[in-house]
Amino acid sequence: MLLEDFKSFQNVFLTAMDPFIRKHSVGVSYGKKVFEMRLIKKFMTPRRMMSVRSKLAKHGHWVVFAARFMPGLRTPIFLTTGATGQVSLAQFLALDGLAALISVPLWVYLGYLGADRREWLMQWVQRGQSATFAIIGTAVIGLIFFQVIKKRNAKRCQA
Repeated sequence: MLLEDFKSFQNVFLTAMDPFIRKHSVGVSYGKKVFEMRLIKKFMTPRRMMSVRSKLAKHGHWVVFAARFMPGLRTPIFLTTGATGQVSLAQFLALDGLAALISVPLWVYLGYLGADRREWLMQWVQRGQSATFAIIGTAVIGLIFFQVIKKRNAKRCQA
């Protein structure tokens, strides 16, 4: 029984890792030419690429770890890390694998719990979305607040 559970987890884990390993590998294989492909140019604008590079420079390899939890940013981050060579495949596997060890069991467990309780699961999904929007909204308001204060302080220093 335990061996079967381990094999099931292993299959789910590898299935969750595979698309992201492929994205990183596409970046490694094609290098910076990957950003010239028509399909990738649509979503990987120069501005977005600069944003990913600056985050990598500022926060290091932990951006790869955090990308697992940011659905809209995973592909640009994984392609960029592969194409620029800022993160080796071994480092990528370690960081994304560690993040997947957190996210995969969580989603599998929620799916297991919610399979028979659809209303309960949807309620928790909505709560999670509400919490996410509240956090993002608070962060945006805080950022705007600090930018306004920063500009005021800069004006005071110039005067």
